[in-house]
Amino acid sequence: MEPRNIVVLSLVPLLLSAVARVACESLYAANGDVLELRGEAEFSSALYRSSSVWLVEFYASTCGHCRQYAPIYSAHATDVKAWTPVAKVASVNCADDSNLGLCSAHKISSVPDIRLFPIHQGNTTSDGRLFTGIPLHGDGSKSESADKSSYLRQRMIDVIKDQAVKPSTWPSLQFDGKHPAELAFDKASKFGIVFQESKSYLGAELSLDLLVCPSVKVHIVTDDEVGAFLSNAHILNAIHRTIGRHNMLLWRYESPPSPRGGR
Repeated sequence: MEPRNIVVLSLVPLLLSAVARVACESLYAANGDVLELRGEAEFSSALYRSSSVWLVEFYASTCGHCRQYAPIYSAHATDVKAWTPVAKVASVNCADDSNLGLCSAHKISSVPDIRLFPIHQGNTTSDGRLFTGIPLHGDGSKSESADKSSYLRQRMIDVIKDQAVKPSTWPSLQFDGKHPAELAFDKASKFGIVFQESKSYLGAELSLDLLVCPSVKVHIVTDDEVGAFLSNAHILNAIHRTIGRHNMLLWRYESPPSPRGGR
């Protein structure tokens, strides 16, 4: 019986080693679009004082729900890859010993826990905006993944719009009728005008998706701003000059707008 006991006991370190490897194993590919952050120093260096908004998932590689959600989060990161100058997507594995202090400091009590960190954020532990109401679990189907990515895209845009001071390199996500010269139609080789309902995310998403095409400028006009837009001589003249140079004009509608008082 002694040899059998020795064999059993010798398996314990191997099992513990296997568990430790699973705990430290990232759910996201090293060359993927989700940036894996390890340790408080790396986290702080990336997020704090950053000129980008950060979406961060705190997860545990030993968590079944986290493993189920990982493909959806990864697909979302790929979906918003073009937004990188404005917003970045990252993750933190709370099952990794190097992240225990970080996850504790941010009061991560259950996973997955997804938070948004504004730009120029100071080094505090109550800085991330915790998502509420996001359905994290499901069957992982393509339609479900698209729905959750759309939810995440819209919440990211909410935070981007909320920034009181925005870097000059960020696109404008709203029409500013007081300063039409800032629309800079003349400087764009191509531009698009999005007419949308005031609560729509269409124009903001298009603006961010086209960050990979710096020569394209997108300008957003909501349904309650159409009158001011169409009555602004500076804007109309700039549009006419741009069309005259054979540049491209894009029109995107959610609901065909009409100025107040009829056409």
